[in-house]
Amino acid sequence: MATDISQTEWNATTFAAKENLLRIVQKEAQAFFTLAEAPENWKMPTAAGHWQVCDIAAHLVDTTEGYIQRFETTRGGGTAEGIAPLTDMSHNANKFAQELRNIPREELLGRLHSAFDTAMTMFDGVGDQD
Repeated sequence: MATDISQTEWNATTFAAKENLLRIVQKEAQAFFTLAEAPENWKMPTAAGHWQVCDIAAHLVDTTEGYIQRFETTRGGGTAEGIAPLTDMSHNANKFAQELRNIPREELLGRLHSAFDTAMTMFDGVGDQD
């Protein structure tokens, strides 16, 4: 059974894929929010090594807030600070997620919702000339 899937709608390097990709990001984010907002899931293990659900949330907060800051810097004409060499990314992701691990669940989820909403608003504003 063949599926009619446009390659264009999945090509993240083209503006034509924007609507489809943002739809998938929104869907997956809502699924994660549902999982993470259940208190009984907060300290549950994940398939990501030693990380628990709270660590995934912390990682998403750290990276999304960082992307927002860099996006705003470059949109304002500045040069964003580099993140890290590829060889250091997994170490840094773990370090920063662990640093946020003990933030109360409600506070971290609030930051995650806020960062996600901000990012989605920014992405919505991106046009084909950007």
